Amino acid sequence: MWSEVLASFSDASIYQTGAYDEVMWPAGRLRRIVLRDAGRVIAAAQAVVAKVPLAALGVAYVSWGPLWRPRGAESCLANLEQLLEVLRDEYVGRQGMLLRVVPNVEERDPASVAVRDCLVRHGFAPVPRPSPYRTFRLDLSAPLAALRSSLDHKWRNQLNAAERGGLEVLEGESQELYRSFVELYDEMFASKRFRTSVDPRDFERVQSALPPSEKLRILICRRDGELLSGLVASTIGAAAIYLLGATGSQGMKSKGSYLLQWRLIEWLKAMGCEQYDLGGIDPDNNPGVYHFKKGIGGVETRLLGCFEAAPNRRVATLVRCAEACYRRLRMLRSKFSRGQLRPAKSTSCSS
Repeated sequence: MWSEVLASFSDASIYQTGAYDEVMWPAGRLRRIVLRDAGRVIAAAQAVVAKVPLAALGVAYVSWGPLWRPRGAESCLANLEQLLEVLRDEYVGRQGMLLRVVPNVEERDPASVAVRDCLVRHGFAPVPRPSPYRTFRLDLSAPLAALRSSLDHKWRNQLNAAERGGLEVLEGESQELYRSFVELYDEMFASKRFRTSVDPRDFERVQSALPPSEKLRILICRRDGELLSGLVASTIGAAAIYLLGATGSQGMKSKGSYLLQWRLIEWLKAMGCEQYDLGGIDPDNNPGVYHFKKGIGGVETRLLGCFEAAPNRRVATLVRCAEACYRRLRMLRSKFSRGQLRPAKSTSCSS
């Protein structure tokens, strides 16, 4: 099973699960490649294949992959190199597609230079846009007391206030708990009207489809039955990822979001997670979230970014144009789902 393959890699993530791609893409787009050595899985990748309508063109995406770092064993760059050869031969060579990969490798990783060189040797070129994923990552190997001491002074004060505030925290993986999160998210969105292409209802469907070992972790803060704050995180692989957060109209005063982050860190430590990825940051366009995440004490970092290989320049250019149209349609769909846009009223004529 693919879940068993994911469980064998420390660099696995929610973005390489079948449930995530099956929800985010139309049916029948997933392709999986698994390399074995003497029966042992040594590298793997899940690709999403998309055809450009009315054109003999296509693109294969490998997001946050390939996977090549086994749990409990030494990583071998030759395994990644071998899988890149297989992917390029199949999608670029045999099928004439654009192949795009976004490795789950940080720029500060000691292996990052070798991984980049490996990609370039096999015909992959860095894609300048979109910008590489940027985040804070918290090393969870330190004792809890040390992690708490490393919190920014003001952040820790807010946490102390939340702990004295008589707040109740609900934790789990149930669909009912996720629906409470969506309720909070909708309340926050109606108030702030920020721009986003993320729809929490997509992740609700992902949660429903994930096997028990890959379920999202949901935390909800409330007081006297009133929902205040919520967060959703993924705990697949060695690094947990903060995916979604929401704060209701009364949540800002309660400081519940501070308490939820700390409760999640406590749980991640107990589960043996090695790192906590605090989710995407944008200090220019969203400074408030940036400073909130910075206060938790992680190290600011980026992934290597996106790399692509194509049979020729024409294919690459046409696929990029199609992608731009697709992104626009996703944004419009997200706005419709939240009621930001209304379909035009139809008129009828009678004779």
